[in-house]
Amino acid sequence: MQDLGEALAIKFNNASNSDNAAEYNYITLGALLSIVKEKVLNSNNNIPVPISDGYKDNYMFTHWFQHSTDPRICLIPFDTENNLNASGLDVDTSILNEILSTTFREVNEDETPSSPFKGYLMAIHINIEFISKTLEAAKGDRGGINLYTFLEKLMFGIQDTLGSINRFTVTYDEVNGINIKDDTIIPGVNDQDIDDDVKLRLYGTKLDIGEGSFLRNVSAQSKITGKMATQIAIGSTASGNSINNSTSLLARWNEGLVDRLQSSEKNTKNTTEAEPNTLLEEVNKQYVTQLKFLKDSYENFEYLGNPSYTSAQTTLKNLLDYDLAVKTINGNIAGKGFIPIDVSLEMDGMSGILLYQKVKTTEEILPASYVNKVDFVVMALDHTIAGNEWTTTINTLSVPKKTDLTRNVKGDNEFSLLNPPEIRE
Repeated sequence: MQDLGEALAIKFNNASNSDNAAEYNYITLGALLSIVKEKVLNSNNNIPVPISDGYKDNYMFTHWFQHSTDPRICLIPFDTENNLNASGLDVDTSILNEILSTTFREVNEDETPSSPFKGYLMAIHINIEFISKTLEAAKGDRGGINLYTFLEKLMFGIQDTLGSINRFTVTYDEVNGINIKDDTIIPGVNDQDIDDDVKLRLYGTKLDIGEGSFLRNVSAQSKITGKMATQIAIGSTASGNSINNSTSLLARWNEGLVDRLQSSEKNTKNTTEAEPNTLLEEVNKQYVTQLKFLKDSYENFEYLGNPSYTSAQTTLKNLLDYDLAVKTINGNIAGKGFIPIDVSLEMDGMSGILLYQKVKTTEEILPASYVNKVDFVVMALDHTIAGNEWTTTINTLSVPKKTDLTRNVKGDNEFSLLNPPEIRE
């Protein structure tokens, strides 16, 4: 195991009662799962069950400003250094980061982040009191503890405390055993390079430049639930220019189309011009409020209590939703609400195609919001020889295209749209 300071204690001063400081003990998620594996799953007459507790094997989506809004649940290191001038607040996180270790975020040899969105799930420090309360909540009628329920409740609590930008899930299968993973798409993880110069033409030919096609038939189908259809309908009536937590492929599914129910062009123009400024002013106010919370909690180590922690959780979610929405528009990360498209390609017989390979195609049949945003992964493959002809059929599933982690990014540890130099409280 890495030197993560896996077990530690931090004392938070109680402003209302100086003699009753809150001292919390923490253990990393990886260490907790190791204990479960060694002391529970592999003890007594239990059948050995694998459980993934490796720090290098379990990634999670993170954001440089992501932090814990409640030290009674968990802690992760974070840094606000490059945003100090914008707010006028000096928040020193060096003591906290030294205690926790910056190994939570993957870094290069020079200590710079190797990926701004990749974190180590097992390096989260969890409050032992929270673990104890979660164990109590997972007890069954006969006093036994349901391990799945325990892990699920544990991860839900951590997810909410870290700003609700992750989708932690607990899974089990007979081969891999128990796994805790983040279903959020992590830019830079499992990206596969493909040859951009080789494309399968989905529609028509361009014989004047020597581009033909050996495809015989192309079909595409999206699978949309009733609930998702409602979201798309709502998104289609929006202006498409607002930046908020609904900014996603759903909100831009009908990009390029005109809705007859939209207000007049003049009114729409006035609304979309005024909205970003108002939104940015509100973001700035919440940013200052959150920095004050961070200064009290993780520089001065004050115990703030329920109202402050609940408010901080809401504010962090708003700030992260805002910044990730901007990064979605800029093309740095994939949007929320991604609708998969199954594409089936029938072609002249071809060998060498493998399952899970990415296939590059032209994009004539795709919705406008998906152009240059998706690749197709081979999920099924079939060869047929009949009537002296060999045909190959591949079924593919769309996945977000490899993300550009550098495009439109102002710099490390900065919001995508910078705060103005002066902020009025």
